[in-house]
This record gives sequence, structure tokens and C-alpha cells, in this order.
Amino acid sequence: MKKIKVLVAEDHNIVREGLINCLNLNSDVIVVGEACNGIEALKKTKELEPDILLLDLSMPELDGIEVLQIIKKRSPEIKVIILTAHYEKEYVEEMRSKGADGYLLKNITLTDLNKAIDKVYKGGKFFFDKLNDEKETHLDKPPELTDREIQVLRMLANELSAKEIADKLNLSVRTVETHRENIKKKFNVTSMISLVKLAIKYGYIELE
Repeated sequence: MKKIKVLVAEDHNIVREGLINCLNLNSDVIVVGEACNGIEALKKTKELEPDILLLDLSMPELDGIEVLQIIKKRSPEIKVIILTAHYEKEYVEEMRSKGADGYLLKNITLTDLNKAIDKVYKGGKFFFDKLNDEKETHLDKPPELTDREIQVLRMLANELSAKEIADKLNLSVRTVETHRENIKKKFNVTSMISLVKLAIKYGYIELE
């Protein structure tokens, strides 16, 4: 029986190694390679021709969105499953619209990971469907943001990617992602939708 060839693209070594160890337990799967950044993911995908690319959304060099778009244009036969810590609905819908074949959270069980790989390999789609609507957060007072955080917040509200923001502000993608997570913590939210709503409410973003 032909094994499902999987390439794992994840920049955190311990997470990548854990995924590979888990996949190696599946007798129907063979891990043909690994990548630690977006550029390497594209290179390895071209060289190894996997059936499935298991792709982290937040990657250095090129982020997961850019890698997904390039691969779907260059090699549409390769299935791409996004693996991420971001569970906001807008991320799911964006990945769906850009051609992703699956969307999984990093706290997924091994059983669901194997189900996703099997279903996607057979031509189906597997999107995490247990997304909870976040209730609006009530703050006693507006959170205090630094000037840089306000810059990043406004760019996020304009739907710029972390890579686009990094380029405009001459920062690394990881720094932008850190700012984004710090801003969410200050607003006590996890989704971008809730963040933007509160940013408008407290005057950080003005509606035109």
C-alpha cells in the first residue's frame, strides 16, 4: 500500500520534532522531510513532492499564507494543511479562501491529526469546526498601548499581514507577532474581530 508522503514545516524545533514523532506512529504515513522556515518549505516541497504539506501559519522568511498561495499556484496537486495556534474564524475563512485543504489547531489530538491527513489525502477537506464565539470583553478602562503597539494595531485593523507590517516598520515578523499578542493580552481578547471592536470603542481606531 502506498504511504502518504508528508512534509512538516514548523519553525519551533520541539514542536516540529513532536509532530514528526507522532506522524511516525501512523503506518500509513511517511515523513519525507522537514522545514524550519517558509523559504525552506517551498524548496523542500519542490524537491520532495509530498502528498501533504503540514504548514505552520507563522513562519520566518515567508509566512504560511504566502507559502500556501505559492504552492497552490505552482503545485495545486499538493494538499496543504495549516497547523496553528490561531483559532479565530477570520483566519479559518482566509485560509479556506486561499485554497488550504485543512486547518488544525496545535492542541489537536493525534487521532484528529491522522483523520485530517487521511481525509485530505483522499480529496476531502478538514477544518477545525469547534470555534467558539468570543463574548465581548468589558474593561474598567482603556488599555495603555505604546506608540509602536498603536501602529501595529492600526495596520492589523487594515488587514495587513505580519509580513507586510514588518516590511513597513522595518521589524522582524516575529517582533510584529509579539506586538500583536501583547496587544490582545492588554485588551483581554483572543480574536482579531473582538480586538478591532474594542480598539474602535476606545478610540485607538477611527472609522472613516
